[in-house]
Amino acid sequence: MSAVTVWLVAYAMGLTSLNLPTKLLWAKIEYVGIVTVPLGLIVFAIWHTRHQDWLTVNRLLLLAIIPTVTLALVWTNEEHGLIWARYSAHRVDSLMFMDKTYGAGFWVHLAYDYVIMTVASIMLIRWALVSNRAFRRQAAALLIAVAAPWLGNTIYLSGRSPVEDLDLTPIAFTVSGLMLAVAVFRFRLLDVTPMARVAVMEGMHDGLVVLDGLHRIADMNPAAERILGVAFRDVLGRKASEVLPARSGMLRLWGEDTEEHLETALEEDDQERRFDITATPLRDGRGATMGRIIVFRDVTEHRQTEEARISLEEQLRESQRIEALGRLAGGVAHEFNNMLTPILAYASLSMNAISHDHPAQQYAQRIHESARRAATVVDQILAFAGRQYNQPRALELDSLVQSTTDMLGRLIGEDITLSAPATPGLGTIEVDPVHVEQLLVNMTINARDAMPDGGRLTIETANVTVDSVAGRQHAELDFGEYLRLTIRDTGVGIDEEIRGRIFEPFFTTKRVGESAGLGLALCHGIVKQSGGDIRVSSVPGHGTTFEVYFPRVERSAAETNVNHDWGGPPSGGKTILLVEDEPSVREVVAEMLREQGYAVLEAEDGRAALSMAKEHGSEEIHLLLTDVIMPVMGGIELAHTLKDSNPTIEVLFMTGYVDGNIIPRERFAADINVIRKPFASDELAHKVSEVLDKA
Repeated sequence: MSAVTVWLVAYAMGLTSLNLPTKLLWAKIEYVGIVTVPLGLIVFAIWHTRHQDWLTVNRLLLLAIIPTVTLALVWTNEEHGLIWARYSAHRVDSLMFMDKTYGAGFWVHLAYDYVIMTVASIMLIRWALVSNRAFRRQAAALLIAVAAPWLGNTIYLSGRSPVEDLDLTPIAFTVSGLMLAVAVFRFRLLDVTPMARVAVMEGMHDGLVVLDGLHRIADMNPAAERILGVAFRDVLGRKASEVLPARSGMLRLWGEDTEEHLETALEEDDQERRFDITATPLRDGRGATMGRIIVFRDVTEHRQTEEARISLEEQLRESQRIEALGRLAGGVAHEFNNMLTPILAYASLSMNAISHDHPAQQYAQRIHESARRAATVVDQILAFAGRQYNQPRALELDSLVQSTTDMLGRLIGEDITLSAPATPGLGTIEVDPVHVEQLLVNMTINARDAMPDGGRLTIETANVTVDSVAGRQHAELDFGEYLRLTIRDTGVGIDEEIRGRIFEPFFTTKRVGESAGLGLALCHGIVKQSGGDIRVSSVPGHGTTFEVYFPRVERSAAETNVNHDWGGPPSGGKTILLVEDEPSVREVVAEMLREQGYAVLEAEDGRAALSMAKEHGSEEIHLLLTDVIMPVMGGIELAHTLKDSNPTIEVLFMTGYVDGNIIPRERFAADINVIRKPFASDELAHKVSEVLDKA
């Protein structure tokens, strides 16, 4: 409008001028507006019809070449006559008009103006045809505003002006101004489009598509262009069914007269992302549907976060469930150990008392064997519960794996290839090496059974860091450094339903009699007791991978070989204070000790033991053999009290299960001695002899 104002003012001043030089000056000033108006018009049309991507700097400079050259030719016309070849003036009544003979430059610029105005008009007409009702009124007002000066200029140049020599073009701009005022104030042009849309629609992260009443694309923001992979200018006016992706349920988004929702996956930048799509009807003042607005909201990250949260909740529930099962199993196992101890002990005593050729010897042996098998099952339950006695030491995980490969190779057979590449330079972990060997054996057997037709078993070790990113996959682990033990097979795999139960005690998919269902439960208990975590991933038909994480420690590795020697022969003739709250266990243990030649003092709890030690003199007692958990006073407090009065007394704890932290090592100068229930008479004799011999 500024250019139009310059044109109108200069033309009016030229009409009132009474000499040719002044009129020529105003005619040149007119051209400042004349060359600017077409350029401004095409820029406005491009902007209004949402083709802003065309407005590059290079294209704007290209469009400005002819107007710039024309303006330069106007102001230097006296030198070349390319705009006005000849010009003169004549008077009509009180007005003076210029007679002009146009040069080549004028016609070139005129052709440029007409091309520009034609393109702008086509763009606005096309926009009007595909726009909704409110936009059509705006577009119609704009078309009249554009067409009026064009028509006036054509009439003037053709010599058909109703007033001789009067240029109707500037007058037509009055009509343009009126129509623009109507568009702005009556049809709210600058409120609705494009200013509001540029400020709101184009700034939205959500994709937005506007359909008219015939389900044609009427508008679309850049986010929707990116999501749908189309350019708005290419789909303007096309049916939604031709543009929007063909998905189940998508048609109802524009086929219904109510608000509709749909969540689906779409390809964006070669990646599948999830979108929540909402279609809302557009209604006029009378409530009639005049179109629909479809919003595409990217919910990929939200869904991933939600899925991760659900996964972590499931892991937590699974961990709590297994922990509850573990507490129950641990309590049951402890009671079983107390019952198995006298069974196993009396079976041992019976075997020693009966001659080898006596028929009852067989019965005693069967009882002994059955009790042993029961004790093994109880040990596995305790391992699952994380309550078995633990003797952790710093060791190199990779060295332990390498030392067991020969044994594992014999377990899996010749039709399965075992690969256990060495990984030197790893850190150390603090675990019970016997438990890690148990874990390797159980998982190897599990992998072997999953590959009945042969395959490949791979065991690998590596250092890993669990941070805020990796921690999303390991809800049970604190952030820090870990060693990862990976056991991967190429077997039949595990389906998702079974994967959720594989660590449950007594759960098995094998036939009755083939497995007790405690192998993986034991592995789970070992890992949890060591402060680690165990994860499983599997694809049915493509194998299974177990990942075991052990906390890394900054200590040098100790010797990993476990000495299973029970010590020297029994040595009797010494006094033992036996403390056990379970009468049946206390009676049979006392009998076994007396059979070995020991003097035995019996007490049912820690307080009674202190009274007995005081009565007989604690210095006369060589060994305290005590249960750990007892009413009134436990074995740990008892041992500490007796050690204070008699530092030379040896201590041997009996336990069905002991957390490695239950017995505080810092309270005892020497190594802690433990014998696990149930035990036979020969095991007890050797363990007691071993402890006493250390003195």
